[in-house]
Amino acid sequence: MAQSDRIGSQTPHEPAQPEASGFKVADNDILPVLVVDLDGTLIRTDMLFETFWASCSTNALTPVQTLLVAPKGRAAIKRHLSEKTTILPASLPYNQDVIDYIQVWRKNGGRTALVSASDENIVHAIGAHLGIFDEVHGSDGTRNLKGPHKAGFLTERFGEGGYAYMGDSPADLPVWESASKAVTVDANTSLRTRADKTCEQPNISQRAHPPLDRI
Repeated sequence: MAQSDRIGSQTPHEPAQPEASGFKVADNDILPVLVVDLDGTLIRTDMLFETFWASCSTNALTPVQTLLVAPKGRAAIKRHLSEKTTILPASLPYNQDVIDYIQVWRKNGGRTALVSASDENIVHAIGAHLGIFDEVHGSDGTRNLKGPHKAGFLTERFGEGGYAYMGDSPADLPVWESASKAVTVDANTSLRTRADKTCEQPNISQRAHPPLDRI
């Protein structure tokens, strides 16, 4: 059975720590890649809304311009807004519990990746600011890296069960289905239960993870 962790349900003096069971670093064992979502997980906001309102504050035509881009899809809207605004990564509301969890994962020898449905321009800026991710990926203006699309991307890149995934919403359920570990952030009881069930697969913690040189 896959492992699962929860962030946001601990007491203020009991920060979440990555469980060692099934993911202990041993002579012939490595941690899977820890993939972290951005909106609602690493940060306590949504960059689509942040960029929309930031653009509105400097350009009153933003709503109309956004509607004109909308037929091209959600990824196109995100690209349009990212090009019209300047986001200061240092000013964003980060979830310190999530950052602490990532740092412990790295300290234990694991690699990390920030993978978000937000536009890749924004995701790369945030990743560069924090300096705690080995890889950074986001929507590219055409593909909206969310739900099944994100699950397919991660499985192709890291292999089935080759990554642990940290998320916060029902949109992350398809991703947890192919992950070796589910980490929920500020999730309600219903979502935590569903995440646990989607990640329950026989002997999943015994799967061979991709070697580091493939990541």
